[in-house]
Amino acid sequence: MSIDLLIRAIHFVEKNSDHDYCSADLVNSPHHPKAQLKEKTSRRRGYHNELERKRRADLRDNLELLKAIVPGCSDQRRISTVKLLNEASSYIESLKEKSDRLESEISRLEVELLSKKTENGALPNGSM
Repeated sequence: MSIDLLIRAIHFVEKNSDHDYCSADLVNSPHHPKAQLKEKTSRRRGYHNELERKRRADLRDNLELLKAIVPGCSDQRRISTVKLLNEASSYIESLKEKSDRLESEISRLEVELLSKKTENGALPNGSM
């Protein structure tokens, strides 16, 4: 490429720089594909960040609710999430055991009641 050709190209650009088709600002224009992609990426990132903020707030609120329910956790000002979840798991297990014991007690009492009714002749033969 010769120097003369480069000089003519520079003069052409300087002469026509006030026109859009040769302006350096065209790349920075909001209608340029790169600018549009950057804006779209920025919007998407902002949307994702907002969703993440909402997710963390929801998680924090639900952990506070759990903390209020689990015995021994509500009186602690700060408790780690792992400790809270472990305590909640233990509490759930103890509730399951208690429920099983109560179910067994209900069954035992139903059998005892049926036996007493049968003993007293309250039930006719063959009906249950």
